Amino acid sequence: MLTAQSENFGFLIQTKNEGTTAPNKNMSDYKTSNISDKLFQEIKEALSGLDYGSVEIYVTGGEVTQITRRQIKKTNGINTRKNN
Repeated sequence: MLTAQSENFGFLIQTKNEGTTAPNKNMSDYKTSNISDKLFQEIKEALSGLDYGSVEIYVTGGEVTQITRRQIKKTNGINTRKNN
């Protein structure tokens, strides 16, 4: 991973090409027993604009503690193989 600042989605976010931020937030917003609007919105933001990749949600003690967004950039080589 590179060590650039990542965009702040409200909790720990790691991406392949970005660093990590860990803002101090109220963890009651991240309980898995009752999905808050805030948590739902932050998951939607992590998925937004993701054409290829994954979003991993880490849970510790019934609370979402981390979301990792991996964005994959496809190369032109994949189109060349399809046409052959």
